[in-house]
Amino acid sequence: MIALFIVLSIVLLVVIFYIIFHKRIFNSYILNNYVKYYGRKTYKIARDFDYYLINQISLENHDNTTVDIDHLLFGNKFLYVISDYYFRGSLKAKEIDNSWIFKPNNKDEKAHYVDNLIIKSKALTRDLGNVTSLDEKLFIPIVVVNQDCLIEEYEHTEGNPFLVRINQLRKLVETIENRNVAPLEERQVYFAVRDIARLNQNKRHIRKVK
Repeated sequence: MIALFIVLSIVLLVVIFYIIFHKRIFNSYILNNYVKYYGRKTYKIARDFDYYLINQISLENHDNTTVDIDHLLFGNKFLYVISDYYFRGSLKAKEIDNSWIFKPNNKDEKAHYVDNLIIKSKALTRDLGNVTSLDEKLFIPIVVVNQDCLIEEYEHTEGNPFLVRINQLRKLVETIENRNVAPLEERQVYFAVRDIARLNQNKRHIRKVK
C-alpha cells in the first residue's frame, strides 16, 4: 500500500507540474525556435497539398543587398511569401500606420514602436519580383506571428499582405487557393522553383516537397 501511495503521489505531482508549467515551457521553446516551428507547420501544408516549398531563401538584389524570405510556398494558384515573427505580448496594428505599438506581457517592459510588418512584407514581395522577374500578381505575402500574440485593431484590406497567427495559416492558404482563378501551369511553377533554387545563396535550406 505504501509503495502504491508513493507511485500515485509521484504521478499526481507530475500531472500538477505539467498543468502548471507546460504552457510556459512550450512558449519558451517557441520563442527560441519559432522559425523552425513555423517551418514545420508550413511543411505540413506543402506535404498535404503536394506543393513545392523552399525555406530560408537569401537572394542577391540588384543593389547588392539581400532579399531574405523565411518560407516560399508554391501553391496551385499562387506563390506564398511567408515572413515569421514572434511577439510575447500584443500588437496594435493598422495597415496605414508607419509603425505599430508592441505591448509586452512583462509588466516591467514598456510598450514601444515596431516596424509596420505589412509595409515590410510589401517591400519584400516587390524585391522578390525584381530579383526573379516573376509577376508580383502571383505572390501572396503573409506575415505570421505566434498563436498567443494578441492582435488589436487590425483590419485586412484587399491587395495588402495578410497578418495571421500561425494556427490560421493553413486555413488562409486553403481559402486563397479556392479562389475562382485559373491554376498556374505546372511547367511555370517548376521553372520558378528551379530558378529561385539556383539563385538561393542558402542552399542547405532548399526543401522540395512535391
